[in-house]
Amino acid sequence: MRNRNRGRKIDERAEALLRDCGQFKAPVDVSIVAAACSARVMSEELDDDVSGFLLREQGSISIAINKQHPANRQRFTLAHEIGHLVGDVPALLLVAAVLWYLSPQKQLRVVRT
Repeated sequence: MRNRNRGRKIDERAEALLRDCGQFKAPVDVSIVAAACSARVMSEELDDDVSGFLLREQGSISIAINKQHPANRQRFTLAHEIGHLVGDVPALLLVAAVLWYLSPQKQLRVVRT
């Protein structure tokens, strides 16, 4: 029951977000939705098996999207990462033993673990 309630709350937050930024009907402009979430979207060269990721650090939100992927995949990835924002996922991301973060200069950095 707890997971079902959590799912409903996430659905409600997602619907409210889409309505608030005027994107409740298809096609949704995911860039507008990302901006409404105060997310900085970066188009980056990532490994082919990494479509993108979300990072929250010191009050800022960044979403990196693999610029080498097709446009429809990039759009899906951005929507997926926004979904993580609405669902409240943890701040740092560990992928394949590589920690991604933004430096104080707001540049994407990688630290091998």
